[in-house]
Amino acid sequence: MFERVRDMPRAIVAHKADDPLAYERAAQWTLAHSQRLGGHPLLYAPGKRNFQDEPVLVSMSKRVTVATWKTLSNARWGGGPVLAAWPTQKHLADIDGDRRTSALCVLSWAPTDTAAWASAHQPERLSPGAPADPPPTIADPVVVEGMKTLTVLVNHANNLAGAMDRRDAVNVLLTLHDAGHQAEPDELYAWALANGWPAGGATRLKEFAVQIAGGHRPRVDRGALRPDILEVWRREATGA
Repeated sequence: MFERVRDMPRAIVAHKADDPLAYERAAQWTLAHSQRLGGHPLLYAPGKRNFQDEPVLVSMSKRVTVATWKTLSNARWGGGPVLAAWPTQKHLADIDGDRRTSALCVLSWAPTDTAAWASAHQPERLSPGAPADPPPTIADPVVVEGMKTLTVLVNHANNLAGAMDRRDAVNVLLTLHDAGHQAEPDELYAWALANGWPAGGATRLKEFAVQIAGGHRPRVDRGALRPDILEVWRREATGA
């Protein structure tokens, strides 16, 4: 079961140190998309105290629903555009994957938290002069072929939590790793996001890759992979 990435408006602004008008730009973008798309805007932040010294966000919070990292799942919010303030990679994945989100603007704090998301989704850059992120790539084409196979095998609704999906993911990663074909976990995460994986599944894929790169070999059955799958991937990678 495979579902393509939702095509919704996405934007990002630079850190306030690099763009003094970052908060104004983000708030205006979010409220404008609420008028265009409908729904009710949401301000999503680590905690309510985190934006109390930011007049723009304080003003916005009086007009919209506010949810924190701890309260999002229980927020009385029917859906609409979101302004996500300083999310970690995990919380950015959560809000982007939330079905209630119809548009998403991100206030960046650390590039490491937003780089994979920005690379995968190519959001609108609101801060002047901010360069676009290059599309996600995996240097080894054999790894790409392995990821294509895995993308077809798993039920993405399960986010790699099901036993068979976990088995297939681990077997693909171990097959590649044991043959000397490796990819950075963050590259796999960004590639997965860009190729239709939900954020939860991409996160678990990254976690498995980190474990295997660290020398851990999760115990799983052989599963659905054919015995010559590595040769198949290598032929596909070379076009032979």
